[in-house]
Amino acid sequence: VTGNPWMMEPRFLQRSPDTLMGAQYSLPFTVGVALARGLDDPRAMSDDVLADPQIRSLAERVELAEDGSRFSRSGGPSAELSVTVNGETRTLVVSDWMGAPGNPCTFDDAAEKLRRYAGGVPPERVEEIVERVGGIEGEADVAVLVGLIGG
Repeated sequence: VTGNPWMMEPRFLQRSPDTLMGAQYSLPFTVGVALARGLDDPRAMSDDVLADPQIRSLAERVELAEDGSRFSRSGGPSAELSVTVNGETRTLVVSDWMGAPGNPCTFDDAAEKLRRYAGGVPPERVEEIVERVGGIEGEADVAVLVGLIGG
């Protein structure tokens, strides 16, 4: 992974985190989770990743390098991820995260994220929340929405 200099802060470099929060901040460890499990499912980053030997092995093999001349903290791409397997390299240029000022999310993006993260909530309730938030200007009393979200 090559990117802007701020990614080289110690909290982002821990290869063998012992807490879930440490794993979430660790670039090498998160790359290992992404390669082993994917990150579309929010349950992929759970306490059991901390002891997963495959993820730990992948994290140990991630190389990090800063390149302030190509990647800045604001504007343009922020990192480049290259993965080499069996001599074949694939490269992905990474821009701002979804929801950052440079990569804003749409209402549909936010609704899809809610659907992924609301795993234990009945789907029809999630859809009602999405519908009511989408039409919040027309809501006479947001107490119904608050009840859906909180209850």
